[in-house]
Amino acid sequence: MRDFERMGVAGVQIEDQMMPKRCGHEMGRRLVSCEEMCQRIRTIKENRNQENGILIIARTDARTTHGIDEALKRGNTYLESGADIAFIESPESLDEVKRIGREVKGAILFNNVEGGRSPFVSKDVLEQIGFNISIYPNTLSRIMIKSGQKLLKELKDKGSTEKMWDEMLDHRELFELFDHDEWVELEKKYTI
Repeated sequence: MRDFERMGVAGVQIEDQMMPKRCGHEMGRRLVSCEEMCQRIRTIKENRNQENGILIIARTDARTTHGIDEALKRGNTYLESGADIAFIESPESLDEVKRIGREVKGAILFNNVEGGRSPFVSKDVLEQIGFNISIYPNTLSRIMIKSGQKLLKELKDKGSTEKMWDEMLDHRELFELFDHDEWVELEKKYTI
């Protein structure tokens, strides 16, 4: 934990799944005992910088296999054990999402997965019902891959990417993302 903190990592997510781990919106997840998960949390808490230490996000996958009541119980137990944020994975209805907002006694995270097991909930609604954080895993990857597939199809079918140039960064915009000019100046300083 201290190495993560030195690197500037703001938080870690720890889960109550057994290995092999599975996506929280897929079936076949198996859980460790609540006691084992609480020990994992305590271990992290005791080994982080107590003053401004890394945040502990405790995720439970209990909803799918054990029901919403067990998931809520685990979420609250994990907070009591020292987690900073509870993450109840894959609630299956907006009513369940609202229950999480009402019944979890601490900071809570929501996982917005387009087309996943849970309803997709807007940021405004999540804030209204008590969520502090929402994440969008794979959103960027999924749109980049779809755009890449579209580009590759265009290249295969038409032999050119020209029709898609307006959907791309131009050459200069790409280089600006990597501080190109600063690197060129540094290179000039140290090359003969």
